[in-house]
Amino acid sequence: MADSNDFEHFDLHQQTAQRKYQDRKRNCGSAVAFCTTCFRPPVNDEDEEVNYIHVEESTESEEQIRKGKAKPMKTKDRNVCGSKSIVVLYILFMATSMVWMILLSKAFAKHSEISAEIENLRNSRTILKGNESAISAELQELWNTLIRLKASDTEEIRNLRVEQTLMKEKDSKIMANVTNLENYVSKVCVIKTCPCEWTLFSGKCYYFSNENRDWKKAREFCQSQDSDLAVINSDEELNYLKGKVRVDHLVGMSDLETEGVWKWLDGSLVDQRMWNPGEPNNEGKEDCGEMSNGKLNDIPCNIKQRWICEKTL
Repeated sequence: MADSNDFEHFDLHQQTAQRKYQDRKRNCGSAVAFCTTCFRPPVNDEDEEVNYIHVEESTESEEQIRKGKAKPMKTKDRNVCGSKSIVVLYILFMATSMVWMILLSKAFAKHSEISAEIENLRNSRTILKGNESAISAELQELWNTLIRLKASDTEEIRNLRVEQTLMKEKDSKIMANVTNLENYVSKVCVIKTCPCEWTLFSGKCYYFSNENRDWKKAREFCQSQDSDLAVINSDEELNYLKGKVRVDHLVGMSDLETEGVWKWLDGSLVDQRMWNPGEPNNEGKEDCGEMSNGKLNDIPCNIKQRWICEKTL
């Protein structure tokens, strides 16, 4: 009899365990992916044995509850796994919502930038279209100007060719005149007693140089032409030479023999009336003479300038 009661008691416990198993399965069904501790289907014999042990423990717990030895499990404890799953889902939802809000904000900002850039491009295109007509008109004007310049250049070249022909004719005439003049000069030089390029005044021939030399080199040139630097003995001769020159020229006077005693190359003393005011002043060792502004002036002998040669017929 005792064995029969034990079997009945065991069947009752087994049925109670089955009901608890079904209840737990329903409570954890919505969060099976997040709470594997609530329900895990058996895979092998060992898992079945573990579940059977859990069923026995649950049966013992039920007996203890009926006898008053143990308190029944609260509904809140049984549903804690489902609550945790809901909290996890809510957190994931909030995080996903925040990510989407950030992405949408960035997309909206990028859309605003692109819209502004497109608007600027449209404005630039409008401006370029407005300038296109002005540029076309300017290019047409430049083209017309180029055509006019080509026509003008052609006419100008034609005129230049005509002028060139006339210049050649004039050059031919000038050359003929020069030849005639040279023949005339040669005849005159034969008649005159002074050499060519020399001038005659009061029985003396004068040569006015076109190059510059110092006083000593200038005198050597004159001596090579059977003459010497000019010696001025009268006011008339001074005035004549003054009218023939426009720049300073060396003449034949110095105080090289005696400092302060100015003599001409023929040994005569220099007339004091022929000096420029304040001359001679011997500034910087001035021992040679020149004719400057129609009067006489003392200068250093190493200064290079033009000169006057003189020889008597």
